[in-house]
Parts: sequence; C-alpha cells; structure tokens
Amino acid sequence: METSTAPYFYRKISLQLTLVQVSGLRLVLDRTKPIGSRVVSMKIRCHACEIPAYEDVDLDKYYPIAMTAYLANGGDNHQAIRNNLRNFSEGPIFIDVISEYVEKLSPILIGLEERIIVNGPN
Repeated sequence: METSTAPYFYRKISLQLTLVQVSGLRLVLDRTKPIGSRVVSMKIRCHACEIPAYEDVDLDKYYPIAMTAYLANGGDNHQAIRNNLRNFSEGPIFIDVISEYVEKLSPILIGLEERIIVNGPN
C-alpha cells in the first residue's frame, strides 16, 4: 500500500498519481517515517459484522478482493499486486459488476470514509 501512496511524500505531486484506494480499507501513513515503514495502521471492514466495524489487517491472512484485470496484471507499475496474487481468477467484466452493484444499492449515499490519512508535515 505504501508504494501506491509514494507521490504524497514529495513536495511536487506527480501528474501520474497511481494511488490505489480500496473500499473497506482504512490506511494511516506517517511522512516522518523512513520509506518502507510509513504505513502506521491498516484496518479492514469486517464483512461478518452486522454493524460496520473495522479491525486490524492480519498480515498472515489472505483477504478476497475484486479489482480490474489491469491492476491484477501490474498496471500503473503495481508489480507488488501482480507478484503476490493468490487463487486469482478472472470474473465478469468490471463494468457489468459495477452496474449491477449500483442498481442493487441505489440510491447510493456518499459519506466520508477516511480511506487514507497522511500524518506529518506538509
């Protein structure tokens, strides 16, 4: 996750920002920490909980996620994703999945999810 947020740690943000935002994930980063240690906290939404709650990510556990084939194949230089896939299978076309999801949840209420928080000096 730290790799995708690298542009946030430089004074000039790249026009080619490749930030990966994951629904159901909360990430806290600290600019003052050394590269490779900037992820301070990573919490995932509990899917078994009736009331939404977040719990610490267990680095020894595998979590099922859905993503585009582009990201799964290392697009936008996300080689870590491609190199660490486990039990990968291609499913339906992304736009079909999103369309069905939007229809099912409409109307969609947008709220502040605080997916990524960056601490430290600007």
